Amino acid sequence: MAKPSHSKQPAKPAGSTIRMVAACDEIDGPLEPDGFVWRGFAYYGLRPTCWRLIKSLWFSASRAERIRDLALPVFELHEEPNRGQYAPAASRANQFFKWNALPFSIRARSRYLQLIEHPD
Repeated sequence: MAKPSHSKQPAKPAGSTIRMVAACDEIDGPLEPDGFVWRGFAYYGLRPTCWRLIKSLWFSASRAERIRDLALPVFELHEEPNRGQYAPAASRANQFFKWNALPFSIRARSRYLQLIEHPD
């Protein structure tokens, strides 16, 4: 009996909505309310905190921000988020990028979060 073949597609991110992709004329980057545009295609299904995190990092000068500076605009907190608050959002954003084969990831570096573009 032959073994079933398994797709190389990464597992669907936990808690994400159905993956939706559409051709898009918008510029690359975050797209309200829950999307991300890359090279002419819009990818949807980001959770609100993940979307705000990606948006904040995307539009920062170096695509990096101090975690404490992300407290209010991303996490809606008035104090610096702890690892238990920012790590899940970064992880879900990374799952979204991987699921959609987008060349980005968010990394924690000391007291910073950074959006990294990986070469094709």
